[in-house]
Amino acid sequence: MATTARTADDALTYESDALAGANAAIEAILQLEEAHDCRSDLKADLGELEKDLHSIDQEMGTLERHIDELRAITPSTPTNDIPEIPRRRAEGQPRGIKALGKTHNERSEKAKKKSKDAKTKQRKGEEERNGTKR
Repeated sequence: MATTARTADDALTYESDALAGANAAIEAILQLEEAHDCRSDLKADLGELEKDLHSIDQEMGTLERHIDELRAITPSTPTNDIPEIPRRRAEGQPRGIKALGKTHNERSEKAKKKSKDAKTKQRKGEEERNGTKR
C-alpha cells in the first residue's frame, strides 16, 4: 500500500508539473499573440509614416521649385538702383503733416469764431434783458 500511495503522490506531482508547464505554454502563446498584434500595429504606423514622409517630400519639391523660380527673377548681387522718392516739401515738412496742420488750423479758427460769436450773442441777450448797453 505504501507503494500505491507513493505512486499516487508521484502521479499528482507529475500532473501538477504538467499543468504548470501547460500554463506556462499558454502564457507564452498569449505573449506571442500580443507581440504579433503589436507588430501589426507598428507595421500600420510605419505605413502611415511612410505616406507622411512621401507628402513631405512632395511639398519640399514644390518649395524648392518656388525657391528656384524666385532666384531666377532676383538678382544675385544687391543693387542700389532704388529710385529716390522725395518725402518732404520745400518747407521741409512732410506732406501729410502739413495737410493735417492746415486742417487743424482751419478748425481751430472756426471754433474760435463760433465761440466768440456765441459770447457776443449771449452778452447782447443779457444787455437786452437788463436794459443796459456797453
